[in-house]
Amino acid sequence: MDMMMGPLRLAGSKPARRAYLTTFLLASGSLFLLFLSVFTYILFYINYVPQIGLLQPVYLQYSSNQPPTAYLTLPSYAMIPHQPYTVTVHLRLPSSPSNMHTGNFMLHLTLLSATNKTLASSRRPAIMTYRSPLLERIDTLLRAPLLVSGWQRQEEFLSVVLLEDVILPSRVRSASVSVDTPSAPSAAAAIGVYDVAVEFRARFTGVRWLMHNYRITTFLFGTALFWGIEVVFMTIVWWVVYSQFAAGVVEKESVEGEESDEEDDDERRTGYPSPSPTPGPEEEGRAAEELYADDEVSSSEEEVVVDVGDSGLGSTSESAGSTARAKAPGMGVQRRRPGVVGI
Repeated sequence: MDMMMGPLRLAGSKPARRAYLTTFLLASGSLFLLFLSVFTYILFYINYVPQIGLLQPVYLQYSSNQPPTAYLTLPSYAMIPHQPYTVTVHLRLPSSPSNMHTGNFMLHLTLLSATNKTLASSRRPAIMTYRSPLLERIDTLLRAPLLVSGWQRQEEFLSVVLLEDVILPSRVRSASVSVDTPSAPSAAAAIGVYDVAVEFRARFTGVRWLMHNYRITTFLFGTALFWGIEVVFMTIVWWVVYSQFAAGVVEKESVEGEESDEEDDDERRTGYPSPSPTPGPEEEGRAAEELYADDEVSSSEEEVVVDVGDSGLGSTSESAGSTARAKAPGMGVQRRRPGVVGI
């Protein structure tokens, strides 16, 4: 039975309970730090890796005194500082005779900061693709069913790159886009467009390129890195706290050991044990009652009486009495009372 209960007693001992508590705390802390590492990596990815592309629609405003112009407000994540960007203007133009006769036209883009400071500016030409009248007729005949049904339109898409790998010192908050036709005498003769859009596209390099193109791999590596750093710091803090606690326990045990050593030295030096502490009132009362009970028992013992006559048997009686006293040494001194024995 003792052999069966031995492992149970060992498992429930104080060192074992301390080990259980330490293991539970370390496991719980490590699991909490793992979730914290995942959350930290997600926040780091959102703040460090910008949105790779943003397409912002542009609504041109026509007036008689200036070319068609549009002002747009950009979100804060459109272009972050110290990151290469390529800015492209996309136009969808009708293949109308007026647009074909316009020829070259100019696209102007200006990027502004929150304080309306010009961060970047570009102005580049564009032109629609030329087609001879014969090719235009043939293309119209071949696509006639689609054009009549409305599945296609006689239009052309133009994409003009205005800024290439531009790096800005601060965030862009607004921009202006204008389409200028120098050959047009008025706004009525300006080039016609279906819609215009500006695309901001980031060109990632280094760590940002790895984090964007290998998201799962970098997520696992980054989470493990953050978790490892947090566990190291948690272990250092745990070791410092545990060292302080253990130092207090050891100091207490050393003080108790010194007191016991002093008592042993006093006992060896005097030859007597160290004086016991002074008894309290209750202990003194019990001791007095015990002494009083012993006195009553000793006083209640009867004395042994021996009567001796003059019949000549005195020597015999005395010898018998001395023999009896010799046989009963524990009875103490006995007294004789004089008496007369009848014959």
